Amino acid sequence: MTTSPLPIDWQESSERLLQHKDPEFRAVAGLMQEWLA
Repeated sequence: MTTSPLPIDWQESSERLLQHKDPEFRAVAGLMQEWLA
């Protein structure tokens, strides 16, 4: 996993975050996917 605050592949990164064990990360990933939609 990269330490970059702005991943190159937002789609891949957001999908990976959706699998995160921390609910806050999943919430952020959900927002990212809404922005990308």
